[in-house]
Amino acid sequence: MRIPLFPLNIVLFPGQNLPLHIFELRYKAMLNRCLREQIPFGLVLVRESSRVSRGAPHSIGTFARVTAVEEIPEGRCAIPAPHNGNCYQISCFGEQRFRVT
Repeated sequence: MRIPLFPLNIVLFPGQNLPLHIFELRYKAMLNRCLREQIPFGLVLVRESSRVSRGAPHSIGTFARVTAVEEIPEGRCAIPAPHNGNCYQISCFGEQRFRVT
């Protein structure tokens, strides 16, 4: 099974709810695909990273099912980040674990 991966510096456990703020273009595209195809994404913890690059993902992750989406118009987001267009505040629910191959 091929699913989009979202590498983060947090862990999502099965049965846990997690709010996320989506503002990067690639993750907005991932969110749109998950909603359109009604599929989960894989949330994986990244290994320790340096200031130059993001670390590689660990080999175990959790399927995250989007349960709520709030679209925030460009210029109205309270979170200081480099936004390009609208951003999204989402809630997701941890389903089962998976192995990255």
